Amino acid sequence: MDLTVKYINYINDPASQPTRGLSKPFLITASDDKEYFLKNEIVYNEKKSVNDYEDAVFFQELLCHQLAIKLNVPVPDAAIIEISQDYLDHSANMVFKHRVTKPGLYFATAKLPGIDDNLIDVIKVNSNISKPNIKQSWKAHFSNVENKESYISIIAFDLLIANFDRFGNLGNLVVSTESNHRNAYAIDFGHSFFGPFYSQLDNLTKIQYLTHFNKNFEEFINQYLILLKNCNGTGQLSGLGKVFVAMADNISFKNEYQNPFIDIIERIESITAEEIMIALDNIPEEWITGGTTQKQLYKNFLMDQKYLVKNIINEMNRYGAFSNSTSEGDLSWPKERTIGIQ
Repeated sequence: MDLTVKYINYINDPASQPTRGLSKPFLITASDDKEYFLKNEIVYNEKKSVNDYEDAVFFQELLCHQLAIKLNVPVPDAAIIEISQDYLDHSANMVFKHRVTKPGLYFATAKLPGIDDNLIDVIKVNSNISKPNIKQSWKAHFSNVENKESYISIIAFDLLIANFDRFGNLGNLVVSTESNHRNAYAIDFGHSFFGPFYSQLDNLTKIQYLTHFNKNFEEFINQYLILLKNCNGTGQLSGLGKVFVAMADNISFKNEYQNPFIDIIERIESITAEEIMIALDNIPEEWITGGTTQKQLYKNFLMDQKYLVKNIINEMNRYGAFSNSTSEGDLSWPKERTIGIQ
């Protein structure tokens, strides 16, 4: 009755323990005797019934995990876990408490020791007037890490995959401590690509965005910026949410071009269609609601979007999204390295 690891893709960095979001990952021990946080595609909230499936979550989690590794974005280890009917028959807790009701393949992240939960302490202290003593400031929590340069890659990567969930979500950027080394990691990509659904509810809107409004890129970028502004509820690009601000405040613009995004943009624009298809082909068929059409749609989106990230960053800079930027307009880019909108 073990949970079986069907596929695992480890990287050499310390992994992080995900914070429980809407999908409420829970801890399991798999057949390799390692612990994992398992995600579920059955999510209940005020807008959906308990039987609704966010049918793009696993697909997007594994696709983004592979792309993140390709682009050197720090992410936890990931695994595909197979749950058998026999296991469910003997695990009432998993069925009734965690709503895992069907056998099959599930997306999971490995649990490793050394997760810094100080961020949760900060939130509790600051939200409770009877406990005015701050354990550690928000800025210090994210500045006292060894891989602050990764914030550049995380922001650019989220713009590539249309992941608006991290910027205002307190649990989607975590700090791991191992052997006295503190590093930040990006987690939870299930709501990328404009949302966790492919075939349900908002499918028409999703396809409209994934086709870049039928290649009207200028209109798309304007609408994209509107979605970004909604991250903090103020309608402004300055201060896109607490997590975004925490990352942006730790980005240095002191280099030859006064532009820290040059290297990650070069890596993003260098991604090939073949590399994207390899990542898509690694996704289990049962996670692909739309078959080859869905895979082709995501591939086409990424191949177009990779050249738009630079332009989106320019617009964000123009409207004051990056607190340490010394430029009020477009950032400086080596012409031979980028393409953008022609």
